[in-house]
Amino acid sequence: MKKCLKIICIIICTIIVLGVVFYFTDYIIYNKTKKSILFFKDTGVLMDKKTEEHNWIIKEVVMSREDYYKTHDLLGTVPKWEELSIAQQFSLVKYNGNNYNTRNTTISEEMIGDKIGNVVLTGYDEYTKATYTHNAEFYMVKTFQEKCIIAIQYEGTNEYYVAINANYRPSTLGNFIEDLKLKEIVSFGTIYYDYCDTDSEGDKHYESIEFPNINNDIIWQMLFDDITVENVHSDGVHHSTIMSISVDIPLLGYKNINVSVSEDGYLMTNILGTGKTFYIGKEKVENFVNYIIENYDGYKTVYVDENGNKLSLEESEEEAKEEKDTIMVYDNTTNETSQYIPSSSGQNSIEPYNPQN
Repeated sequence: MKKCLKIICIIICTIIVLGVVFYFTDYIIYNKTKKSILFFKDTGVLMDKKTEEHNWIIKEVVMSREDYYKTHDLLGTVPKWEELSIAQQFSLVKYNGNNYNTRNTTISEEMIGDKIGNVVLTGYDEYTKATYTHNAEFYMVKTFQEKCIIAIQYEGTNEYYVAINANYRPSTLGNFIEDLKLKEIVSFGTIYYDYCDTDSEGDKHYESIEFPNINNDIIWQMLFDDITVENVHSDGVHHSTIMSISVDIPLLGYKNINVSVSEDGYLMTNILGTGKTFYIGKEKVENFVNYIIENYDGYKTVYVDENGNKLSLEESEEEAKEEKDTIMVYDNTTNETSQYIPSSSGQNSIEPYNPQN
């Protein structure tokens, strides 16, 4: 009798232990290099992770305080009318029921297709409140859908500027890739892994870890393989980003925009200026995040001044002064005109943008 009870107790204990193991297995994804442990709740929200669980490479960047605050300032100044290029002065084009925004980027004549119309464009000076007009012609861009991109030639100029339809909404990921020829024009750069960290004193810090020099094929294979997933973007729905990828598109004049993945399984991007969101699945996102952490070195950038003192944005906010004579806007573009020139191989010939430069 005692022997039977002993056996029953062993069986019950084994069941309890296995239950606990399987319970935590559903919540813990542990990568082999022990750089981090990711905890996922049922809601898909990433929980805090302890500092000692990381093995990031610390990268110190020495900057003056002035340069640091300028670099991290999200606000830019609206240039005066005479400081703008013609594509910036007359930047809105209406065609075939769509509103196109011109980019400060020219393309070569060999990419220009058929002429599709003439237009009188209107520009507005934010400072003097004056309105101007200018004649222009617009053209197809070879191999691209006009519902995405057209080209503009302003009267009195020889250049062709790219204009994008910000309201373009692809039905599926496959449509998005094909209509914009993304595999031909996109260059992926540094990957940024964002998380909330808790230090030894229990204080929380939001960290962003950089993973440079990622094989672009890995990104295409792991995130863009299912071209049937639908675009479910809605401006009123927010998905918490866990990892983002910097993206350059020289053809469209984009530098360091992004493609990102969320904790609840979505692939998101702001290519063409408006959101596109595709549900690729939480498992696929988790696999991608852990693959990057496991197979690439992660760098935690720490900014210090000339004396080795750590710089922080909190100090920047305290020292910021209100500008009274300028108009401030959010801006991630440059005032300089760039040109996209395709190479004979079909790949863009402008070097991919490097955020570290």
